[in-house]
Amino acid sequence: METISSILDYFFTSVPGKEFAYYNHFYIFIGILFIGSIVFGQIYKKKKKTDVAFKRLYKKVSSRLIIFAIIFGFLILARYEKIPYFSTRILLSLTSLIFIYWLYKNIKSYKTSYLKERRTEEHKKIVFKEKKEEKTYSASKKRK
Repeated sequence: METISSILDYFFTSVPGKEFAYYNHFYIFIGILFIGSIVFGQIYKKKKKTDVAFKRLYKKVSSRLIIFAIIFGFLILARYEKIPYFSTRILLSLTSLIFIYWLYKNIKSYKTSYLKERRTEEHKKIVFKEKKEEKTYSASKKRK
């Protein structure tokens, strides 16, 4: 029973007592999220004109990366300033798990949904081109 109590106390202590040794790692991670958001935004701007499936599936990725960066930044700042309840380890752990799940979901949708939709979009374009080429109009008809 003491082990469960100590584990719960570790995660739910309102102000963690020990120094947090991973500030620099999280600063780098937050910077990578911001830079990733900017890069993905540029890629999205280029691809949305030609790729309908990419436009539909990934329009919110850039903004979500910024939101995660802001949340992580706030939690790390709260941990640094030792603000009660916001600096708990459970909030940082839950945010990390939510981010990992979101990343997994996007990678999985890329491997399944996006590739399937892109193939069907390409097939529709080919069929539409063929139908368009079949329609030929005679120039000999006169207008009334």
